[in-house]
Amino acid sequence: MKGGGSLYLDSHVHFWKLARGDYVWLKPENETLYRDFMPDDLASSLEEHEVEGVIVVQAAATVIESEFLLELAQEYDFIRGVVGWLDPCSELFTDTLNRLRQHPLLVGIRINGSSFHLGGQIQQTRFAENLRHLADSGFPADWLIQPADMPYVLDLLERLPHFRAVINHLGSPPASEQFYEPWKKSMTYLSRYPNIVCKLSGMITQFRDVPFLLLQQYVDFLFKAFGSDRLMFGSDWPVALQAGSYGEVTVLFERLLPPALTESERVAVHKENARRFYGLNP
Repeated sequence: MKGGGSLYLDSHVHFWKLARGDYVWLKPENETLYRDFMPDDLASSLEEHEVEGVIVVQAAATVIESEFLLELAQEYDFIRGVVGWLDPCSELFTDTLNRLRQHPLLVGIRINGSSFHLGGQIQQTRFAENLRHLADSGFPADWLIQPADMPYVLDLLERLPHFRAVINHLGSPPASEQFYEPWKKSMTYLSRYPNIVCKLSGMITQFRDVPFLLLQQYVDFLFKAFGSDRLMFGSDWPVALQAGSYGEVTVLFERLLPPALTESERVAVHKENARRFYGLNP
């Protein structure tokens, strides 16, 4: 890395290989994303922008993809951890989690917000049991949640206040509207749980068609609610390529940081918070 040290630990990237066949959300009409994105495609950008390593987050809702990402992590030193996927309503959740956790680079499981309010008593019972197991074990989760999911998430936290989770992409605020009070209220409640943190990720894509000052308003609020010790940098590469390059992601991120941050606070948001949350070695 340039300058003898690293600047970032990227807490949110994806890799995929289309031939694997389980990326159902990727469509040929998306010319930017409908191709393979593998570690070699990212390596030069990490070097250029002084990124010491990345956390790879699932992009397919299959256990097989989690195993694929863990295989990549064994091959590439800059992959510091993998956030995989498990069906949170499965009766096999605990057994599969225990098996995957035998791999030292599995650092989390991502849960989609729709899982919090699936219909059916059996599904809901298993979901509650599985998430209680996750919370009691102290193993972290990434939450990909929308504002509409917040009441269910808050209800879960009332029952499991010790749950360790990181909210992806600022909690997906509605960027097309002015400061959205329900999102603000929900994120305020979430911030009161000390084990809940938030990724400053996905911003260049979510906010590509809105004024910079609106995004600044969201980020300023999150710094007030969570503080500099519970926010972390994430590029959301390659999804971010729909709106800009890796370099443009970092430029936007730096512009959004409060100017009053101390150097130690900047280092925390750049890399130390992600390192601590995911339990990575320095």
